[in-house]
This record gives sequence, C-alpha cells and structure tokens, in this order.
Amino acid sequence: MEIRKAKSKDLAKIEALDAICYPKELRSTLHNLQMRYFYDKDSIILAVDQDDNVLGYLNYLRISKFLYHTMLAVNDKRFFGDAVETRYLDKHSDLLLLKSVVVHPEHRDSDIIHFLTNEFKKELTGKKALSEVTTEDGRKVVERLNFIPHKPLGNGYKLYRYPNKF
Repeated sequence: MEIRKAKSKDLAKIEALDAICYPKELRSTLHNLQMRYFYDKDSIILAVDQDDNVLGYLNYLRISKFLYHTMLAVNDKRFFGDAVETRYLDKHSDLLLLKSVVVHPEHRDSDIIHFLTNEFKKELTGKKALSEVTTEDGRKVVERLNFIPHKPLGNGYKLYRYPNKF
C-alpha cells in the first residue's frame, strides 16, 4: 500500500468508491471532485494498492476566512456540503475544511484510516480546521484528530472544529 496525493486519473476511482460507501445524497460528484482537485492538487490524499486501486481517501479544502467564520456562525445550507464554491476557497489559507474520509468496506479493518489521518495531521499543524460530520464513522475520525463538536447542523449532522480553542 502507498499513501500519496491524488492525480487527475484517480478522480473517477474516487467517485466510484463514494458510490460504494455513501448514499446518493452524500456522494461527491465527479464535477465537484475535479473542481476541488484542480483548485488545489494537494487536497486529496489517497491510499492505493500495488495495482493503483484506490482503497481510501481523505479530502480537505483550504477555505477563506469568510467561509470559516460563516460556517462557525450560521446554519445556511449554501455554505455546507457540496455547495462550497470556488469563490470560498483560498489555496494560500491556513484554514482547512475536512470534507471526506472514506475507506473501502473491504479494508475498514486495516490501518488505512490511520495512514490517511496521520498524513492529514501534517497539514493540520499550526492551522485551524472545520469538518461537517455526517456519519458515526466520521465522528470517530474527527475526534481521533482532536476536533471537538461546535454545533448541530440539522439532519443529525454536526460541525466540528480544530483546535479545541479559537
């Protein structure tokens, strides 16, 4: 297994993995994956096997101060989920939005999640971050990264923040 940054050829594989792991309303579209990738090519971390099959991935965005503070303050669906538009991104920002952490069901008992999150921890150093948590597995991941709950978002979703203080 190898941990590496995604390449454009991996995006369709990531979309296919989302189709296996998420209900339709939580999946990223190929268009949104491409938008995120081409805006910041370092924002998708992959776990791949020796045949270059995607076993899991972690996706984050560098976001603007406006989006960071808006997400902390309001529950407006225009600022959450795949509604995040490129105008709210800032590839030079120290503010991160952890979007997805996905591991193929056949590999959930492996250490893939730890390898992906350890790689992301390098990005977190000295930065602030948010994460929209939509599943119980997602909650476990962000809490392992020392994110704490900030507020409910509805539908059982929660916004988490890092670090523990502002």
